[in-house]
Amino acid sequence: MLNVEENLTNISLLLRNLVDSGISLLNEDMERYPDFDSLQPREEKDKYIAHANEIGTTIFMASRGFSRFLGFPEEVCFEIVELYYKVLLDQILSYEKTHARRFNKGIVYARLGLAQVGSGKFNQGIPHLLRAYEEDRVFYKDYDTAPFMNEAIFKQIEKPMIEYLVNIGNRYSSEENVTVDESYVEGFLNRLDIDDRLFLLAIINGIYGNIQILNGNDNAFTRGRIFANVQDLCLFLESVWKKKTGYTGTLGTLINQSFSSESWLTLVRNSTYISSNNITELESNLQGIFTQSNSVARRFLILRAIRNFSAHNFDTRSNYFFNNLERILEEIVGVIFFLNNRGML
Repeated sequence: MLNVEENLTNISLLLRNLVDSGISLLNEDMERYPDFDSLQPREEKDKYIAHANEIGTTIFMASRGFSRFLGFPEEVCFEIVELYYKVLLDQILSYEKTHARRFNKGIVYARLGLAQVGSGKFNQGIPHLLRAYEEDRVFYKDYDTAPFMNEAIFKQIEKPMIEYLVNIGNRYSSEENVTVDESYVEGFLNRLDIDDRLFLLAIINGIYGNIQILNGNDNAFTRGRIFANVQDLCLFLESVWKKKTGYTGTLGTLINQSFSSESWLTLVRNSTYISSNNITELESNLQGIFTQSNSVARRFLILRAIRNFSAHNFDTRSNYFFNNLERILEEIVGVIFFLNNRGML
């Protein structure tokens, strides 16, 4: 019976052979197929990479099987696929430069980005997904959405975010008598621009990933990452809201412009809870906001209090903030869903 070291050696040799085969097929097909032509049917753009891409699928399935067999986390298989598509991309770019050729690299950037996001490298992966979007933009009139978003891997990557938003949306669902399920969240995500959707994916992943770390190891760095992610969530909300409505100005101005005829607006406009000069004041203000019986006003007060404080302060010492983090996120996500139902996101 093979030991672990022998298994790893055999797996390494198999993967090396697959990578070599992929590169060989790619080189042959770049010689065989013409340059990218946007006037040709979109099916033509990937023919030069089709055989190498099939090898990539084989590498993913094989490395996933090996990872499960050896008890490794699934992120390992994504990292293997990432290395493969990095090699392919480098090979294509080098060939283009040497031979003055031009290929469409949308599917290569997409597979590389998906592999990186799948292994948790959002900062590297999302730019590659956006580059894939730009490469294939000329064909988007033929697509309902970006092609990579229909891939099973992307749906697998996005599923934890959808489940988290459903769970954190329970308070809003109960208070507004609105069904917040996976279908509701997917509908909201589908209406976002691609870059906003990917940005939200990174933010939410950062929040729940760091919460898991914090639960096992309370430390200043992870608190800081969560604090920054919550600030990003507020900025995301404000940015998409402005883009959708065309309004400008501060968050307070945005709220006033959007809801000038709403009775609850006075509770938000006249509140002293939205400005905090230090962490002690923020704790006191949050406690006061949580007693607000008007659920809509309470959500917007939390949003303004956190947005205003985080714009001028970075203080992770508050146990009250982190002990009530889930409640704070419920309120901010509640604002997102409230605006979504009003057609403002």
